[in-house]
Amino acid sequence: MDRWVEIHPSETNDPEGLLFGIDTHMTLKMRLFALTLEAHEPLEWSVEIVRGAGPFSSLLREADFPRNGPLRAFDDHVYLREYLVPSFEKSRNSRQPIIESSIAFLRGFRLSLDRIVMPQRSTGSPNWAVCLENVRSVRQPAPQVENLSVEESIISQMLREGLTAKEIAREMDVSHRTVEHRISQLKERYKARNVAHLTAILCQDVLD
Repeated sequence: MDRWVEIHPSETNDPEGLLFGIDTHMTLKMRLFALTLEAHEPLEWSVEIVRGAGPFSSLLREADFPRNGPLRAFDDHVYLREYLVPSFEKSRNSRQPIIESSIAFLRGFRLSLDRIVMPQRSTGSPNWAVCLENVRSVRQPAPQVENLSVEESIISQMLREGLTAKEIAREMDVSHRTVEHRISQLKERYKARNVAHLTAILCQDVLD
């Protein structure tokens, strides 16, 4: 942001001049890219990845984000039109940087991210803008599971509270084996890989 302020609008500038040295401050959860804004149709804007994010999620990889080339080549046009393009249009039209935190949906996953968009310093309409994104979390929508039994609902709630199967068995005054069996059924219904994954899904289900 300091570098953006230092550039005079009358100077001939390019994204490289604005981004010098910024990569040394990036983490594995950040991605940095530039978009040309010259085409009238936003999906014809061209994206150039300066530095991609690292392996920040087992669900969503850097390859799932728009790659180098026209935005149209990226198949999730809903993500582009609803969650990406508006930020760049706002920054271009105001000719000012914008900083925002938002929730976006990409390829069916729920992203919480922070974004800084900095347009070209120009006396006219900017021809390009750069963007630094920090992905705070990635969540897969919880499977829609209906008609849980009373016993399953109680076990689900206690798992959310951090209780182990043995502790749940004591609270419910049933055998440990019964609780383990119910937890196995819940894992199958929620398509969870293990108890930790099941608990995360159950907590997510409440948030959704």
